[in-house]
Amino acid sequence: MPVPLKCLYFFENNKMFIFEVRRMDLGQNADKSALYRWLRVDKDTLKVTPLTFVSMNSSGIFDERFFKQGYLSFDSQKAVFIAESSSVQHILDINWPDDLPDFLEVAVHSFLTKLRKEAQIEPPSEE
Repeated sequence: MPVPLKCLYFFENNKMFIFEVRRMDLGQNADKSALYRWLRVDKDTLKVTPLTFVSMNSSGIFDERFFKQGYLSFDSQKAVFIAESSSVQHILDINWPDDLPDFLEVAVHSFLTKLRKEAQIEPPSEE
């Protein structure tokens, strides 16, 4: 069964998609790092890479998200992602969150289902 989700932000260029989803199968009391996920998807391979959220800032004019893997800044017109590994600026178009393509939803569902299964299989820590 697919992981139910809602797309909150959705950006893309000719190389990648970056978006935030909220998992709808977890209650409000769930850890925010599990409830909300920022993901980067390579357009050529459809490889889903999670972006590890660090912090955010909102000035009213533009929003910023800081990840271990890079930095995202966006306003109502465009977004810019700078990868930590290369410092290259990727200009991204802003899409309506409801316009997440079906093939992308399938890739995200597969990724989140795999994470959910891994979390259930993990043995308890011994302390």
